Amino acid sequence: MQEISLFDAKTHLSSIISAVEQNHTEFVITKRGKQVAKIVPIEISKKPDIEQVFQDMDNLKIELRKAGLTLKEILQFKNEGRK
Repeated sequence: MQEISLFDAKTHLSSIISAVEQNHTEFVITKRGKQVAKIVPIEISKKPDIEQVFQDMDNLKIELRKAGLTLKEILQFKNEGRK
């Protein structure tokens, strides 16, 4: 992460954006020496890893069993949330 003054950020905005886009560099903008803003890359959503999704579902089932919830109770909670 690099600190850059507001003046320099305005002067070099195009090159800062290029560095963020190409190198995933993060910049903190300072005003009179105080940090006031941050420029960071946007993470592009990727398709979820299907194996990880199934693993997460299995882990959720285990946690729900530990909590002693039945399928009927879970469905009741789901339906109550839709009201």
